[in-house]
Amino acid sequence: FWGKLSDSLRNGRTFFLSLRVKGLLVLEGLREKAHRMRSLRKAFGMTEKTTEGASVSAAQPVAASAPLNMAAAPDAQGAAGLTLSGAMSPNAIRENATSVPASAQEDNSNGDLASPPNHSSASHVEKAAVDSAPKASNPGLGGGADSAQDGSAQWSGLKLSPEKQNLRGGVFKEGTSPETFTAVRAVGFTDDPNPRFRPSMEDGHVILDQFRGRESEAFFGVYDGHGGRSAVETVLTTLHVAFEYELERGQSVERAFFEAYNSVDALLEERKCYLVGTTSVTCYVCADDNGKRVLYTANAGDARAVLCSESGMVRRLSYDHKADDAAELRRISDSGGFVAAKRVNGVLAVSRALGDHALKSVVICAPHVTKQPLEEEGLVLVLACDGLWDVVADEELSKLLNEKRRAGRPLDAHQMSKKLVKTALERGSTDNISVMCVRLS
Repeated sequence: FWGKLSDSLRNGRTFFLSLRVKGLLVLEGLREKAHRMRSLRKAFGMTEKTTEGASVSAAQPVAASAPLNMAAAPDAQGAAGLTLSGAMSPNAIRENATSVPASAQEDNSNGDLASPPNHSSASHVEKAAVDSAPKASNPGLGGGADSAQDGSAQWSGLKLSPEKQNLRGGVFKEGTSPETFTAVRAVGFTDDPNPRFRPSMEDGHVILDQFRGRESEAFFGVYDGHGGRSAVETVLTTLHVAFEYELERGQSVERAFFEAYNSVDALLEERKCYLVGTTSVTCYVCADDNGKRVLYTANAGDARAVLCSESGMVRRLSYDHKADDAAELRRISDSGGFVAAKRVNGVLAVSRALGDHALKSVVICAPHVTKQPLEEEGLVLVLACDGLWDVVADEELSKLLNEKRRAGRPLDAHQMSKKLVKTALERGSTDNISVMCVRLS
């Protein structure tokens, strides 16, 4: 009896501490927001509204609730912010984060599953986000957009026209056949809101073949929202655009990911995503300077990317940023935060995310970036949110995906994703489930 009473009191203290911390962080975020946004607007040369109510030259961002709709076309003001190419209208992305000083690059490939990625050996790009203070404004997506006659967006000469990309987000639904891709062999996607445990679906995904108009390139993303869908809806239509912009202006892939994540995170702050956010895992297939195919992966949070092969190889390409991770715990503590009940400041289970600006001093958005050569045949890339990974271990993927159908043929990409979602449901997953399977070769 006394043991149960003690546990109840301890849990009650933790609960009320979490409520108090959440309230204090909201107030702190509100106080800091005005100062930070004034600094950003000043850096971009944008004027603010005066006390006399004078007119301003402020951007009008896209409504965060705008759904990802293949049939949607931008209106006269570009408020829809989404064309068939996935390019944003001039008003779609204007607010943007300050950048981290340039640093040396370093290829960072994870080892096999038996040797999980060493957080301290992540790319210099990620280290810069943790150790360096912002010093200069990033011209990438802020204040420099000019409207082209055809309605496409331009930044410093970059024209994101419908011919530049093929937006394929949400193409793969139940019962459909995979389309023909140029950069990869096939892509399959399946999701389930898991209504038994979740009242709404907060996940999102994007699939882009012929990324940047190049047949050798593709971009994939899976986003796991929390606290609502507003952060996911914004990330769906902006992150790949920000990434493309950074590549077009000559940034390395690693730094392009870092800058894109920071720019979109700043946009989420402008859209008041204080207690709303999303984890993210994004993958970019391209050819290196020697013409060899490579796969870059960037993630923030616990959405995961795992590479497996017909030979049984399984390799995790991402890093789980969780509050109980030893390296993340040290970073949080050094930043003045704490972990209670396996949650950052007693509130959030993940230690990195896009959004969540009430906790941004400790819940950063800097992505973990890796580079993986694609030399082996029969490679399959799996991107999924924690609704899958909570109940399916990495090492199980090879066996699950290599099972043959009765006719003796291997599962296609869509059947793979469908099988993994079904497995997660059968094992009692309590979260939204989104799974993308990419046959790379």
